[in-house]
Order: sequence, then C-alpha cells, then structure tokens
Amino acid sequence: MYSKNAFEKRTIETSHGLVSVKIRAGHGPVLILLHGNGFSGNVFAEIANNPAFNNVPILIPDLPGHGQSENARNPQKTYHYGGFSACITEVTAALKLQSFLVFGWSLGGQVAIDMLDVTPGLIGVSTFGSAIIQRGPLGMINGFHFSRHLLQAGKAVMNESEAKQFATVCGFNQINQSMADDLLRVDPATRPALSRATLLGRGRDQRAIIAQTQTPVCLMLGENDPFISQSTFAKVSGKALFGNKTKLIKNCGHSPFDAAAEKVVPAIMHFYHHAVAVEKQPTAEPMRLAS
Repeated sequence: MYSKNAFEKRTIETSHGLVSVKIRAGHGPVLILLHGNGFSGNVFAEIANNPAFNNVPILIPDLPGHGQSENARNPQKTYHYGGFSACITEVTAALKLQSFLVFGWSLGGQVAIDMLDVTPGLIGVSTFGSAIIQRGPLGMINGFHFSRHLLQAGKAVMNESEAKQFATVCGFNQINQSMADDLLRVDPATRPALSRATLLGRGRDQRAIIAQTQTPVCLMLGENDPFISQSTFAKVSGKALFGNKTKLIKNCGHSPFDAAAEKVVPAIMHFYHHAVAVEKQPTAEPMRLAS
C-alpha cells in the first residue's frame, strides 16, 4: 500500500545535471507537474494535496537551474524548450515510467508540448498559461503580450522586490517567501538563454506539433492572463485537441491552478480520464518506483 499525499524526494542523474523530484505512488498513469519559468515544483501544493488526486501517482520535478535541481552543466544544451523536454524525458526513463501525462504551467507547458510524439510513454499533455507559438520572432511577437513584466521574465537576476512583484503578477492566491526565494535562486544563465532561444526560433514549431499530434492535448488559458495573447491562443487547432478547441477559463489570470483550483482541478481530472480512455491500456497495478 502507498500513503496518500506522502511524497518521496529523489535526485535523478541526467546528462543535463542532477534533477530533484518529488514522487508519490498510486494507481494508473503518472501525472507529471512541470512548473513555470523561475519557480519550482513547490507551486503545485494546491494540486498535490488536493483530495481529487489522492489515488493518482504524481511526479513533480524541479527543472534544471530551478529549485533544488542543479544548474545545467551545459546551458546552451539545456536552457530552451527542447533541452528541458529532453531532460524530463531522461527523468521518466530513469524512473522507468511506462505511461504518464504531463500538466505544464507556463514554461512547463511549452516543455510538455515539446515532449509530444518524441517521449515514450507520454499519453496526454495539458497546459495552462502557455503560449503555443510558431517558431521565430514573429511567432513570439504574436503569441505574447509584450510588457515590462514579460521582459522581467527574461532578466538574468531579480532582486527580492522584483521577485515578489513578478509572483504577484503571476496571480497566485497568496505570495509567500518561498516563491521569492525560488525566483532569486534561478541560475542567472537560464532566463536570458531561454528568451534568446525562443526569439531565434530554436527547436520545434509548437503550433505544428499540436496540429499533427495524435496524442490528446488540453490547452487552457485564464481570460485575464497578463502574458499570453488570447486571440492567438484561440486560433490553435489540432485533431487531438480536447473538446476540439482551446479552453478559456473565466475570471482567471496566469496561475489559476493555485488561485482557482476549484475550476482547474476538475478540468485536469476530466482530461486525465479522457487520455487514459484514448490510450485504452490504463495501468491496473500500482506504480512501482525504480530503485
């Protein structure tokens, strides 16, 4: 038997560096939670401790350069969507996960999209507050609302006041010191490298990925998101898109999985069961953790 809401901390060796994860066993495919730019897996406390997920196995990594994970050994290799996705793919392989879904917030959603159709065992991707953009400067310009807050997201180093302000703009229900600490901890190479790679169109075209994938995808956005262009987001389409369109969550900002969990948690669970049904081979036995 496993203990409900009992997470085990692990450190996983990858070619990108040591990755810190929290993992909890359960029944069925694993739900992987990927955090946003500058934060850590700690932002998912509302989801991880929600009774709706008591029986669901959950894996929460800190991306390289974030939280308790190591800084990337080679920043140019790691600090872009494809680099982060390759790293998380190594984590799933190290843990021998055979079937899993990814819920990604903001940067985590971009990483999750990049994993589609190239990561063995991935049966579904759900995102929140992620700009599904075409490659290059035009895609970035169309996909984001350019503001001082977006520019701040590409800053190498924030001071404490900037960190708290940025967390506030992200729309969390309650800003705590650990959020500021996470934003201050980030490897200074991370944000500039990520912004540069996105602007230059490094990696896969995410709009094309969504259009072509057969793997179920659920794309959600808060109607008051300060970073993402709602009109561009609404135009994203694909044959495997859950409900045949992107989903706009009313009266929400960038982080409603925290501030409006009562809306987002049922949506995630609905999609989780949908993806498992599409796969048609749900895991009946409890997840076994690799030793």
